[in-house]
Amino acid sequence: MLAYAIIGLCIGALSSVPPGLCNLSVINAACRHGLRRSVATGLGAATGDLSYASLAVVGVGPLFSHHPGMVRWLQAVSGLALLGYGVVNVWRRATRSRGAARPPAPTGGTTFRRGFASGLGLMLANPAALMTWVIVVGTLLPSASPLQAWCLVAGIGTGSFGMYCIVAMLACRGAQAFGDRMQRLSTAVGVAIIGYGAFLLSRAV
Repeated sequence: MLAYAIIGLCIGALSSVPPGLCNLSVINAACRHGLRRSVATGLGAATGDLSYASLAVVGVGPLFSHHPGMVRWLQAVSGLALLGYGVVNVWRRATRSRGAARPPAPTGGTTFRRGFASGLGLMLANPAALMTWVIVVGTLLPSASPLQAWCLVAGIGTGSFGMYCIVAMLACRGAQAFGDRMQRLSTAVGVAIIGYGAFLLSRAV
């Protein structure tokens, strides 16, 4: 069981290393809202990883094989969700750049919930993540007992969250060191999300 947990830990951590939408969102949250919001965003993204890895354990893989059209529907829904999220992100940044009144700062609990929802939503809106976890976890399960399989999944979630926490702390230090220059990353994140949403819609069509 320990071996499977360690394997999952390593896989989860490595999956969060390449720069992607969730990593960018964690960095963006650190620059705009601070460490608490950034860690909450990472926790949401890691929960998404955990959820998709769990689907692989319960055997969702064959469902995609038997119903290939489901992938296109997932891409369409994900593309629309990401487009909306990206447009709102860019619009808020542009509004604040023009000197519009800044809304009241949310409380600690509110900012944590918003960060968690943001990270979870971005991960769940990424069909590539679902397909990746179904394939990766599926290849490790044939020789595993149910308990070993869930240890693997728990390790994936833990490793993913740990790596996002490291990204959050580094981003917060960068925001403190570079100030306004790091704030510009918010617009870049929004544009990247809009681009990926449009890409998913084009694939679905």
